[in-house]
Amino acid sequence: MKNTHSGDYFFTKGEFCGVCKKSKKANRQNLLICAGCKLAKYCSKACQQRDLESHKKDCDNVAHYLEMLPKIEAKFVKWNWNEHQDVPAKFGDWRDVVFDVPEGRKDRGLLTPPKRDRPENLFKTILGQFCSYSKVNCVQNLGGPRLAAKVKEDEDVWPREYVRRRMRYAEAMWEIAYKHESYEATEKVLNELLEIKRLDFLDPFNAKHMAAFMFLYLNRYDDAFSFLHFWMRIKTENEKRFNLKRGEWLFDKGYKTGGIGENFLQCAECFGPSLEIPHDGSLLAMTALKMKLVKDLEAKLEATNGYGIKREIEAQNKMIKMCFKMLYMWNPTLLRALLIPQPMLQRPLPQQCKGRGPSNASIIVRYAWVFFDKLPGASEVISNFLNPKYPGMPGYPGYDIGEEENQFTGSRYDRFYENSAEDLKKGGFYDKSDLVSSDEENDEEEDSDEEPVHIDFDELNITDMKSAKKAMKIGKKTYY
Repeated sequence: MKNTHSGDYFFTKGEFCGVCKKSKKANRQNLLICAGCKLAKYCSKACQQRDLESHKKDCDNVAHYLEMLPKIEAKFVKWNWNEHQDVPAKFGDWRDVVFDVPEGRKDRGLLTPPKRDRPENLFKTILGQFCSYSKVNCVQNLGGPRLAAKVKEDEDVWPREYVRRRMRYAEAMWEIAYKHESYEATEKVLNELLEIKRLDFLDPFNAKHMAAFMFLYLNRYDDAFSFLHFWMRIKTENEKRFNLKRGEWLFDKGYKTGGIGENFLQCAECFGPSLEIPHDGSLLAMTALKMKLVKDLEAKLEATNGYGIKREIEAQNKMIKMCFKMLYMWNPTLLRALLIPQPMLQRPLPQQCKGRGPSNASIIVRYAWVFFDKLPGASEVISNFLNPKYPGMPGYPGYDIGEEENQFTGSRYDRFYENSAEDLKKGGFYDKSDLVSSDEENDEEEDSDEEPVHIDFDELNITDMKSAKKAMKIGKKTYY
């Protein structure tokens, strides 16, 4: 997929036909707007007809949420908790349900709803904690879906389920935005994701990862960095209390940073003395920022040929390589899927997701692949990292596109993250001890057909790695 209507890397401002890319100005009349999704634009009926087959499913999906969400919101502005806590006796008290880890969340359980017997506006009274209130958490229930099968999916929607629907709405809008290369539609996706972040600080549906890439597609690189920096670093208790207005979002304004070029991998102030760097979609977005910076520096180098720029490019490439290693250890499928996303894109988004497996990679690839496809040289950089002995062979050795799923009885909006005990213990952070493997593990991996990823400890350049080496007596051992 290449940008067909501009010389920019990503999406261009303005109104364009989603099919032929003719601009509103070139068309000399207003573009036609799809009556269903309100996103797709066409210069003529002919272009709209050409797009009908591929657009219809995406359009119906977005239109579904456009109709549903305002009805839920109308209930939330005059919500009475006591009127929504009655569950038939045969189902038991929903507050006694034992919850597994909710979608992307570390803590177990939800907040007990208040006993207030008066109407209130939830967008004011529980702002920032929407996902802490759920009547039926059918997907994460350890004992199985005790209640969900008995409750219609769009009846008596509670705050958490409402936010989940908004996340699915953002994902549906993105399908149209990237296929039409629409700057305006991408802006709407970003605004939706930032609103989700405003509704719930803990972000159980990982809206921040997707939002970071939307900033990138809109060429708002400084905003992307300050947004990512805030959400990746350790936050104080005061920073977890906020009351944002609609349209506002949290970022590191005035926080001492080195900008996009900073070596965040060594920032003890941001990630603590043990450097607990999140290994997830936010790390991939930060890596994408670094790759864009390198492209800009290379362009600058051609004009000035400065030695300082060469050193900066080397430093940034070193950080990019380190990020790739961390991402590969977290989810081996992700980088390969970014090179060849088509198998993932042809499958529906999974409802059951293993945190470090192909299913989780497919969710991230859905909103991230366009960046690496459009950024010149990005695919080559990833390919050379994965296959150092076989440069230029992005398909080697291939990857799995999904895992076997258990019987799923949730609604169309649910997504179940099946995290292992090891993942839960780590809490979603990169652990330097992951780089250490026993001789036995190395022997097992040597028999693999997949090209090993070599990680030289001396390349890591982490402050306390020397002491870690001494303690673990690993010497110059390499991870395979």
